[in-house]
Amino acid sequence: MKNAINQLPPKLKETLVLFVDAGKSYQEIATELNISYDNVRQRICKARAILHQQLQEYEGEEITAPVGRRKGSRGDEIRRLGDGETGENGRLGDGK
Repeated sequence: MKNAINQLPPKLKETLVLFVDAGKSYQEIATELNISYDNVRQRICKARAILHQQLQEYEGEEITAPVGRRKGSRGDEIRRLGDGETGENGRLGDGK
């Protein structure tokens, strides 16, 4: 997975890493990178789509959920990005 993330275009990788590894909200990322909230949302959605496609190619089949991850894990959150729900901290996928 790290290899796939490292192959992302630099802007997508930077945005995704700030969200996943640093745990920053979309608004925090927007402020730090001096871009709009919508741009953050679009970058993370695009990065997620690219990673999903790469995993499909690697596995040779459609992937619908992370394997070996517990429900509510960060992997589930990444998979749900772009579903339109925002949580209290402004991050997608947190509105359970």
